[in-house]
Amino acid sequence: MEIPEELQVLLEQDREENNYFQGLTKGRQKNLIFIVSKFKSTHNPLNIYKALANVEHLKQVKMELDFKKLMEMIKYYNYLQGL
Repeated sequence: MEIPEELQVLLEQDREENNYFQGLTKGRQKNLIFIVSKFKSTHNPLNIYKALANVEHLKQVKMELDFKKLMEMIKYYNYLQGL
């Protein structure tokens, strides 16, 4: 599964985040990729905020994914988008 551009850019900018992402199992990587790429159009603001939420969540949990907390983080970033 190809990493969406929005997520790839963020991972390239932060070595620590990239290390966390690469340390995940392929299944967990696919789950995070799916969450970001749910919307088909590229450069969709929702994709960008989901990518930001993903990398922030990885930083906070240090590879111990909690999808409930991740969804809360995505909601928070979506809220920020609306401000």
